[in-house]
Amino acid sequence: YQGPQLWEVADTGILFEWDDVINADPVWKANLGKNYGIGGTLDRHGNTVALSYDIFYIGMWGYRNVLEEMGRSEADVKALKTMDELADFAQQLKAEGYPKWFVSTGFLGGYMIRELFWVFVYQQSYPDDIMKKAEFMEGGVKFTDKEFINAGKAVQAMARMTREDVLSLDYQTDHYSLMVKQDTWGSLYDGPWATAVLVDNPDAINNVFGFFHPPVVEGARGDVWAADAGQILAMEKDNPHKEEIIEFMKFIHSPECTKFFIEQLTHPAGKFPDNWRDLVEHDIYFELVEMYEKSIISPWIVYTGEIETALIDNLTLVFTGDLTPEKAMANVQKATEDHWASQ
Repeated sequence: YQGPQLWEVADTGILFEWDDVINADPVWKANLGKNYGIGGTLDRHGNTVALSYDIFYIGMWGYRNVLEEMGRSEADVKALKTMDELADFAQQLKAEGYPKWFVSTGFLGGYMIRELFWVFVYQQSYPDDIMKKAEFMEGGVKFTDKEFINAGKAVQAMARMTREDVLSLDYQTDHYSLMVKQDTWGSLYDGPWATAVLVDNPDAINNVFGFFHPPVVEGARGDVWAADAGQILAMEKDNPHKEEIIEFMKFIHSPECTKFFIEQLTHPAGKFPDNWRDLVEHDIYFELVEMYEKSIISPWIVYTGEIETALIDNLTLVFTGDLTPEKAMANVQKATEDHWASQ
């Protein structure tokens, strides 16, 4: 999986670097498109040491039929301009006696919260990658800067739009069960596999629609997604079956193979076949692919394990209401300074 683990493995020197063989094959490189070099596949020096076979991204989606039952519409949701407005919308529905907004954030503790936090920061700083600067203490950027505090406030907003029992729910069973049963008017879209879960549930998949995260503050970008390599494959550089594995990876990224991903409503890392639209039966897939293609991709990998842990721990406490964003970010900044002082 991507993240600090990949860097740690790459640092041992055992992984094959893919750049030369990819650049030597124009068809393969074209099949990878903008997914070549995507975050989560690179070592700390920028070399490609892994390849993705699907794409992971986080958006939001709602259910038209459930909203209509509550006297609301898809247009009402898409018109909301900030995370606070979305939280207020959820609270209003609760006040009227309807279920609160349901998101998968919280099911994995701070893991999903951290990924969205990065998006909220990048909405404000694009195209400047201040997340990485804060992590590596570059350019005077600190986690206590206003962009990070604002992102922490968006985490608070997520807590206001979430069921009270979200932290006790099981990510795999409860999350997808609620999505299939539509026991919610909206949820976090946490990757292509979420769409695949609904393939065999026509009532759910025909009523779902996708939309971008509302900006963390008014004026920030609303078309930013956390997107990265989903599942990644790597190879030891001295693997005796190197040539066969290279051919297999070329196949994974070919239109011949990606059609199988598309039929299951999963976003492949390779080139879509020319007739891919003929393979799709549900409008939500077209909508999500279009959103992905038009979106700004946020860098969200945290490369330093100790700093990732500090972020997850402190953002979880913001989500539960046990820390203010200001205090949480001060804690993360101190953890960052302590980490680099120890190196």
